[in-house]
Amino acid sequence: MNAPVSPAITISSNTTGAVCAGTSISFSSTISNGGASPVYQWMSNGSNINGANASSYSSTGLLNGEIISCALTSNAACISPSTVNSNSIAVSISSPLTPGVTISSNHPNATCAGTGVTFTALAVNGGNAPSYQWKVNGVNSGLGNTYTTTSLSNGDIVTCELTSNLSCITTPTVTSNSITANITAPVTPVLSITSNQGLVICSGTTVAFSSTAINSGGAPVFQWKLNGVNAITGSTYTTSALQNGDAVTCEMTSSLACVSNNGHAVSNTLQITVGGGITPTVQENNCDLAASLIPNVAYQWYVNSAVIPAANTRFYTVDQGGYYYVVVADSNFCTEQSADVFVSYPACMPTAVKETGDDLSFEVYELSNSTWQVTVSDIFSAGAVDVFDAMGRNVLKSEIGNQKSELNVSGLSSGMYFVRVENRDGKFGVQKMMKF
Repeated sequence: MNAPVSPAITISSNTTGAVCAGTSISFSSTISNGGASPVYQWMSNGSNINGANASSYSSTGLLNGEIISCALTSNAACISPSTVNSNSIAVSISSPLTPGVTISSNHPNATCAGTGVTFTALAVNGGNAPSYQWKVNGVNSGLGNTYTTTSLSNGDIVTCELTSNLSCITTPTVTSNSITANITAPVTPVLSITSNQGLVICSGTTVAFSSTAINSGGAPVFQWKLNGVNAITGSTYTTSALQNGDAVTCEMTSSLACVSNNGHAVSNTLQITVGGGITPTVQENNCDLAASLIPNVAYQWYVNSAVIPAANTRFYTVDQGGYYYVVVADSNFCTEQSADVFVSYPACMPTAVKETGDDLSFEVYELSNSTWQVTVSDIFSAGAVDVFDAMGRNVLKSEIGNQKSELNVSGLSSGMYFVRVENRDGKFGVQKMMKF
């Protein structure tokens, strides 16, 4: 007689740990001494599950904490007992999570066109390796949890799609909130400058330059330049040291956030014409005064601070004692005055032409640049003519045989001369004559 044997059954699940509600869970059995036609009865929480009589069992409707087991009835011979129960498996069911994503911008307010804008996504229930798809106006534009762009236009709509890698979620892909781009076009800074004295001034004149700025902001920075070299900062520039041909400009950096050209503006150029600046000097040669040669100026002589009529060349021969000076004026009406020169008259006249005696009346006329005509009013038969320069040197001698006589002065240089005529009776006279 054989000793009776006992049947045995062990069950296992295709899952470990918690699974998402609605997931299909399969259980399988391993038996021994079950006989040729064993009978299976799967149970939930100790109660038979209708129709669950196979060697395996699957379900998508299990609840969290539900206990699954299986009873085996063996039809083998010589067994005891005929029915045994398996081990129990407690089911762990998780409720599905809902993923979410919100986005934000580092420029939530108005942004200047061309500025880099960064959007950041914050995910909820995204798993440990979520994926992000950024969209601009519905068109794929970038990946990753951040998105940076400089090419947004005003009104563009930015969104992000999150795909979660969690296993138990209501939906794998969700769309974020939308952000509408507020893009403003940059304004152009403009700068212009003016002079309170215009563009033509006299040497030493104090000139105030002022600036007029557009789109400068509340705290612009100004840099004045003289001939391209930094001069002074500030919205105005005042100087009295300008030279002829100096070029004045100003550069501005706007403090506005949304400006073109990095906020930099360059003004118009003011080219300054400066007149005067050359002080004349006066040289004294006996009674002749000569002003220094200054191109493109007009001369005016003064004696004792009074204008000398028609004395408007470089040279002047005094005819009275006093303090003499000359004023020069250029085409810009800028004037410069020489120092005073005191002249004692007639002490200034050369000795050779300061003789006194009976006057002899005569006239000297310029027939040409090389010929002078001497006409004697008194009737006499013959006499002598002497020409002296300003230094008193006798530079020409001639005889005169009647009332009219011509002198060849082609060899004399330009300047002031004294013509002395004397007859045979010893009468003489002196006349001044300028040769040009």
